[in-house]
Amino acid sequence: MQHLYRVQKLSSNFYEFRLAYNNQLDTTEYPYYVRINNFGSRKTGWKTHNPVKVSLNIIGEIAYAQENIFTPTTKKLVL
Repeated sequence: MQHLYRVQKLSSNFYEFRLAYNNQLDTTEYPYYVRINNFGSRKTGWKTHNPVKVSLNIIGEIAYAQENIFTPTTKKLVL
């Protein structure tokens, strides 16, 4: 639970995440708030934080999210 974040804001320049159980929107310090500014491996980079998308099932178990990906050439569903 201490590493479970929700998406707060998406932009073309950055991603903002907050802890899932934290409802205070004015807190901007780590670990309650994480802002990813680039896709590199520096302090605020995507590779540094290495986020993973998860989902909850009906009984509340956490699992890796199954993403449906369409390829642009064939338009078929790839799992």
